[in-house]
Amino acid sequence: MKKIVLLIMALMTAACFAGCGNGNSDTSNDNAATDNLSECTSFTGIIEPEQLISKETAETLVGNALQEGEKSEQEVVGQKIIFYAPADEDDLDALYFQISLTQEAFMPSDSVNTPTSIYETFEDVEIDAGTLEPVEGIGERAMFFTPGIYILTHGYHIVIAVGNSDDPQVREILKEAGALAVQNLEQIVNP
Repeated sequence: MKKIVLLIMALMTAACFAGCGNGNSDTSNDNAATDNLSECTSFTGIIEPEQLISKETAETLVGNALQEGEKSEQEVVGQKIIFYAPADEDDLDALYFQISLTQEAFMPSDSVNTPTSIYETFEDVEIDAGTLEPVEGIGERAMFFTPGIYILTHGYHIVIAVGNSDDPQVREILKEAGALAVQNLEQIVNP
């Protein structure tokens, strides 16, 4: 299962690189509102994903014990990831928990990407496929997309995955985790 999740993250990163050459500076009103929100925050430091959802909170959300987190990062797209495998890897019902955070503070200074442009790359794929599933009430924009929930808020892009994102119970966990991650992010960027 861990290999599948890591493969999905590698594909997500590749998709982000596909949008790197997009120098399109046109923004819709929604994008301008999102950009303005990110400019209004005074926080400029780098946030770790476990600041949004701790291991203990993740265990409560998924309902099973988790191993210590494995951290990885993709600085070229400003992404930090923490993955918690189930403590009992033989339990086929146990869920993993992964959260990634894409942030401008962690991107190279010459990056043509922003967390907003990366989120919109995935959003555009869903719109083009006719399968966009928006999630209301979490961040500024949120949607279900493999492997979980994608959230755009305050100029940050959060992705949370916990299992089969087509499962209604998993979706409820994703919504709860997403709302909590946004709440914790807001406390960090606007204390």
